Amino acid sequence: MIVSPKKSPEKCKKAVIIAKDVIKQIKLGVYKPQTGCYVENFKIKPVDPGNYDLQKLIQDNTKPNLCKACALGTLFLSKVAKYDKCSVSIRNSKIDQIMRYSDPNDNYYTDHHDAFVDKGMDAHLATAFTQDEIIAIEASFEKASYIGPTTNSHYEHMNIKEVAALMYPKYNTKDRLLNICRNIIRNKGHFNLSREAYRRCIKKYG
Repeated sequence: MIVSPKKSPEKCKKAVIIAKDVIKQIKLGVYKPQTGCYVENFKIKPVDPGNYDLQKLIQDNTKPNLCKACALGTLFLSKVAKYDKCSVSIRNSKIDQIMRYSDPNDNYYTDHHDAFVDKGMDAHLATAFTQDEIIAIEASFEKASYIGPTTNSHYEHMNIKEVAALMYPKYNTKDRLLNICRNIIRNKGHFNLSREAYRRCIKKYG
């Protein structure tokens, strides 16, 4: 099942390039897939607090320490590195954690994260992925159907998140992310939900 069948060719092309880069960075040991975070341990040379071009920070740190990130975090970093400038607001002299959302006024986010992305990660990912794909990719990686807003799939009563959460039930985090990226590449820029996952969903939820 194609999550977003009407996705534009331009977005599809970008999605393939980004997915290939994520696989490359995992194999090089730059990204370490991890659930429950967006981007952590993103080490850069110390800078003064303020707004910076994230793409330039990535390029200037050619040998970054192992960066822990979820599926969306890795796709975001590769997207920025490959395509566009992105302003990031750094609160301290380093970036240890990058938050998905852009509002630094929330006390929880402010207390727990060092950097905030202008417009948020989703806005940057939107040039290569649809919102339904972002939801499905996150649910597939986190194995969690509670992720994000509710969105119906093409399988009538089934929810995209419920099906996606059952895509890779026996894989570890690294292999789940590799398979998500291979799914995107194999399907020419689309993220597809398998019929096997749908059958698992029927069995689980009825």
